[in-house]
Amino acid sequence: MTFPHAEISRDIIGASMAVLNDLTPGLDEKLYENALLVELAIRHRAVDQQCTFPVQYKGQSIGTLIPVVREK
Repeated sequence: MTFPHAEISRDIIGASMAVLNDLTPGLDEKLYENALLVELAIRHRAVDQQCTFPVQYKGQSIGTLIPVVREK
């Protein structure tokens, strides 16, 4: 079976595991996020941190979308 985006998924999971294994439990979430950005950059993945996009439903604002990782 083949999966779409298998390569980037493998990099994200691998980077996440590397961060988890290197940092001790109990740190602030932002520290893990920043470490993940470093690890993904090491793996040559382009990353935008905490980009925001307004979301509307039938012309009404319903909140903000904050995706974390994107592939270039």
